[in-house]
Amino acid sequence: MASVSGPSASAITARTSPATETARPKQGYLASLDGWRAIAIFSVIQYHDGLYRLGPLSNSWLHEYGYLGVDLFFAISGFLICSRLIDEQRRTGAISLRGFYIRRSFRIMPAAWLFLCVYALLSLAHILPGDWGGVVTSVLMVRNLWIIHAGDTPAHWYTIHFWSLSVEEHFYLLLPALLVFAVRRRLLITGVIAALATLWTMAIYRFPRLQTEAVWLRTDERLSQLMVPAFLAVLICEPRVREAAVRWLRPWVAFLLVVLVAVAAIRIRTFGPLTVVFGFPLIVIATVLHPASWTTRLLELSPLRFVGRISYSLYLWQDFFFVMGHQRAAGPLAALQHFPLSYLAALAMALLSYHFVERPLIRIGHRIASR
Repeated sequence: MASVSGPSASAITARTSPATETARPKQGYLASLDGWRAIAIFSVIQYHDGLYRLGPLSNSWLHEYGYLGVDLFFAISGFLICSRLIDEQRRTGAISLRGFYIRRSFRIMPAAWLFLCVYALLSLAHILPGDWGGVVTSVLMVRNLWIIHAGDTPAHWYTIHFWSLSVEEHFYLLLPALLVFAVRRRLLITGVIAALATLWTMAIYRFPRLQTEAVWLRTDERLSQLMVPAFLAVLICEPRVREAAVRWLRPWVAFLLVVLVAVAAIRIRTFGPLTVVFGFPLIVIATVLHPASWTTRLLELSPLRFVGRISYSLYLWQDFFFVMGHQRAAGPLAALQHFPLSYLAALAMALLSYHFVERPLIRIGHRIASR
């Protein structure tokens, strides 16, 4: 029987989205990941925006469950970062921690700091409520820990989305070290950590006594959503596993598995987190392994790719314009917090940030890291 051939790990990472590591399209760039990012950021915005109805139609489902867009971002990030680090080791013989952190710093920090500077100026001008604790902890990337002490109040809204960036930064401190110092046993170690993190998430979900203030934003609760896709990235580097995945893990199979797990979660409450922890990475990986599928082609439509490329900037700036019922701005900015100006303003700020901050600084980061 002829063996099933599929994209290797290096081929996968060569086609991944430039929005994570570089702003320039690469040869064989896989646009489907930008499609997933577009879906993720649209879901987050719908969650933060108001409820709209047009006859029998409404955005009620997205408004209620749009927070899952962050979980989708985690699935993409965990799989992609791990895949690229493994590919770097395969190509060069080693993983450069210095190069990785230089690239990540220039990728994440400049746009984030610009947002925080603008927010600080608007607070000093009394246009937005001040949250200096939120600003400091956002700069230090521990915003998800600050909310445990500060609480989720209207005054803290405009920096609260830095909780997810904080979780990802904590993951970036863990994963590269694991891959560097546990080369021979990285499959075992990432698998054990992913399993323990998943069990802890399920325990928090199952036992109300563990559900303390802002528990859902803590790194330990969210670690499973990053470690599981990272483990799967390591797993599919094994030739036999990759061949089996290409043969059997088609996008429609992954969607069916997610539905089955979701149905099981309705009956057995403890299984609830598994729908996201395993379901989202499987769907993302299935589209990566099958670039010719209609699902992947749908994700590669130009509008989705466009939104996906600027999704990080959109995520940063959308909190100025979609306030989810929290304290609105004063002065002219208040007019931009209502439909449809809110969408136009968020898009305009995202484009400015992407073209004048993200892309230039990403290139600089890559040049410095390459030296």
